[in-house]
Amino acid sequence: MDCKDTLKYKLDKSKEIVSFFLVMLKILCLALSLVLFLPPQLRAQEEGPFATLNFVVLGQGDFLLQRRAIVDGVIAASPFDMAPEEAATDLALAELHLTHLLLPEAATYLGALEPGTLTPEEERRYRTIALALDLLGGPEGLEQAVSRSQGWGQGAALRAAAFARLGNVDALRDLLPRMPAALDGLSPALRVAVLPDLLSGALDAGDWDAASFLAALFDDHAELRDGATYRYLLARAAEERGELLLAFDGYVKAARGRNVDAHRARIALVRLGRRTDTLPLGDAVKLLDQARWAWTGDAVAQEGFELLADYALEAGDRLTALSALDRLLLEIDSPEGAEAVRQRVGNILRDYYAAGEVGQ
Repeated sequence: MDCKDTLKYKLDKSKEIVSFFLVMLKILCLALSLVLFLPPQLRAQEEGPFATLNFVVLGQGDFLLQRRAIVDGVIAASPFDMAPEEAATDLALAELHLTHLLLPEAATYLGALEPGTLTPEEERRYRTIALALDLLGGPEGLEQAVSRSQGWGQGAALRAAAFARLGNVDALRDLLPRMPAALDGLSPALRVAVLPDLLSGALDAGDWDAASFLAALFDDHAELRDGATYRYLLARAAEERGELLLAFDGYVKAARGRNVDAHRARIALVRLGRRTDTLPLGDAVKLLDQARWAWTGDAVAQEGFELLADYALEAGDRLTALSALDRLLLEIDSPEGAEAVRQRVGNILRDYYAAGEVGQ
């Protein structure tokens, strides 16, 4: 090897060493930031069964860069054998995806782990991430999740949102004063996920101070402030305060949306019109009959079908009532509820034939 080749070899090795140390420095800086820049209320947080998750710092960073830093750090630390780092990597990636509300991906990384093989600290993180996913998930197991989350201070906003979805107003009311600090401890994506439930729950609880605070936070998130959910909840608040014109205007704007709260707004608009005698009964039937095709498949859709049947019967329109109840039978998943609808259909038909027998 001549001098030129030797020099080239040394330069290449130097570049490899520098690259390695730059990667390690990046990982070290990220790790230090996770510790040093946590809000005080989280740095002093829980030991015991819950780990402190790094929602704030991870939520402020670029998702792709953070993900690459985690993976590069593992490769740099164990280029020939990644097995010792797999658990820590999967936990870090699960936490990162949870922070950015990529819930299926976070659950996938957790699913790759065996809790019994983890260190005590890793197991705490595993349980805490799994708990957060359960609190943000669907109705199945939600009551068990809020029970398991008792004492989790960092998850107060997630717990409160879960209580709101469960309709547990008393439990929610106790947590609402803690929401300013609790929401500060979440990433922007997680705040977007819980704010609609929190505002709806605050309205249910009649806590106007909390509702005003939460409504103001919607303006910080474009995906919330321009949506049907925000308009519907503001209209609902206006109706409960007796500001009926403002409520009417809000429901009309919300009803133009395409999500479940847009359909809630359509139903609320009809109810408000009937309650104030500003919407004739025939128009209420027509509006609900048109709106029933806009949203299907859940309890809100079922509410619309039931209300349509009620108003149609009141207007003497048995055919529309039977059509609404037929759709309701297709939607409803409770055997008891389905039986009640069938009995109602039977009653309508009996009344119809009885009226025919007397020439009405």
